[in-house]
Amino acid sequence: MAANRNSRAGRRAALRSTSAASAPADARPSWLWFCGALLIAGLVYGPALNGPFLFDDYHLPFADPRASKAGPVFWIGGVRPVVTATYWANFLMSGTAAFSYHAVNLMVHVFTSVLVFFFLARLFDLAGLGLDRRWSALFGAGVFLLHPLQTESVAYVTGRSEEMAGLFFFAAWLVFLNSFSSEMTTLRSIGILLLAAAAVLSKESAISLPAILLLTDLYWNPGSPRQWIRRRMKLYAPIVFGGLLGASEILHSFGTGPSPAFVVPGVTPGLYALTQCRVILTYIRLFLLPVGQNGDWGMRFYRSLGDGAAWIFVLAIVAIIAGITWSYRRARLVSFGLSTFLVLLLPTSSVVPIKDAIAERRMYVPIIGLIIASIWVLEQIRPRAQTLRVATICILVIMGGLAFERNELWGSDVLFWQDSADKNPANSRAHVGLGDAYIRGGRCVDAIREFEIVESQQGMTDEMVTNLATAYQCNHQPELALKGLRQILLKHPSANLYAQIGYLEGVLGHSGESMSALNEAISRDPQNALAYAYRGAVRLALGDRAGAMADLQKSLEIDPGNKTAASAMTMLLKHP
Repeated sequence: MAANRNSRAGRRAALRSTSAASAPADARPSWLWFCGALLIAGLVYGPALNGPFLFDDYHLPFADPRASKAGPVFWIGGVRPVVTATYWANFLMSGTAAFSYHAVNLMVHVFTSVLVFFFLARLFDLAGLGLDRRWSALFGAGVFLLHPLQTESVAYVTGRSEEMAGLFFFAAWLVFLNSFSSEMTTLRSIGILLLAAAAVLSKESAISLPAILLLTDLYWNPGSPRQWIRRRMKLYAPIVFGGLLGASEILHSFGTGPSPAFVVPGVTPGLYALTQCRVILTYIRLFLLPVGQNGDWGMRFYRSLGDGAAWIFVLAIVAIIAGITWSYRRARLVSFGLSTFLVLLLPTSSVVPIKDAIAERRMYVPIIGLIIASIWVLEQIRPRAQTLRVATICILVIMGGLAFERNELWGSDVLFWQDSADKNPANSRAHVGLGDAYIRGGRCVDAIREFEIVESQQGMTDEMVTNLATAYQCNHQPELALKGLRQILLKHPSANLYAQIGYLEGVLGHSGESMSALNEAISRDPQNALAYAYRGAVRLALGDRAGAMADLQKSLEIDPGNKTAASAMTMLLKHP
């Protein structure tokens, strides 16, 4: 027993001395690393900085017409208050100008990449990496910064949730690693817990942090599990309590209501897990060979082991897990990297069904596991220092070029959706997105073609009737648009539908029918800014200037950014 204790004490002392010896005497200030990373990232991600809002961006708080008058509860009252607070700050600074949102995303990514550098430097010290540790950490951080898989999280405004969660995740992990050579103090425990809470309140997938901390202790703490658990009780006790509390909330959600929000109709946890075997291997393939990326994969879910040879992917995952176990004592760094990768993916790639089987932004934090495993591969090759530098720089340059090309797609909604539809023509959502992008660009005939493709795939749904009506309206075919909208109105009458019909009747010169529909829209929703704007425009055309002024003022009071009301008001004031 005494010999074992002496041995463990010796190993701890060796780790401390290794860490001290590997710390470079010319360590640069953090701000220099940040400035260098920002310059490089600005070049690579530049094409996306002026890109439009895309996809779920239109469902974020700043896109709501009520945003300008909303208070704190509106902005930070949801499940991700930390990230929505940053959207609020963006909105206060620049309204809905997309550039500032993209710029903040880029800054967060650069900050996180710098944290990754210091995290990897500390990890490689603990692991006793045989390569130049500072250069290996710099290379790993460069991969994190420039890998094409990261473009979705950075170029997509909604991807900020992944970035913010990653920023706090790596900060907590780094603080934890820095505690290996000392006792876990109360202050340090509180700091890690606060960072963990901020990560989870940015994106729920950060709930994997406790498992990652335990895994880190298991791999790199020289003491026995009983010893390091006892030493870290100030940290692990609240983490276990919080995990149990979170688990109880999840279980409670299964029993409340007919269908929890995260359940995908027709997809059981088993089928979701089966599909995720393919997804995980796709992520690995994209890390090693980042070609064939897709902003909206539209991957279908498997229905059985024999469906699309799903069993092959299951065997591959089993082989990876077996390899992790086998290499635990033989090649600990690669074992740690791969196990970290799988654990970080558990929240999205396990048994809880999520609407989209695969999304590249989910790799934002898990990519670190593959980066760590890749450094181990480099260590086995044992290149000369000069060869290592040249090779890694070449790899980063290639990654930067590929990421630049991806950012060019993110810089245009038409290019983005064209790319997605070309790579998966069966993805109806990509065709709908492309049709919407064409409408915003005034390419109405092209929009009609895309919506007709969706109709041929899904049949004529209410959504498709509405989309086609919008495209016909764009193409100056109000009669066809009205026909479709009236079909929907019979089944699903709503204020928005009445408002749209009122507008189209006004375009056709049917003032009576137009006013009737717009009055009905306002009756159903007295806060419908668009209905007031349309009614104001119709009243202006009819010569009712006082009525038009009242309606337009009401519309702008509800939604100061309403372009229809602003345009009509300008016309009204220009010709008194």
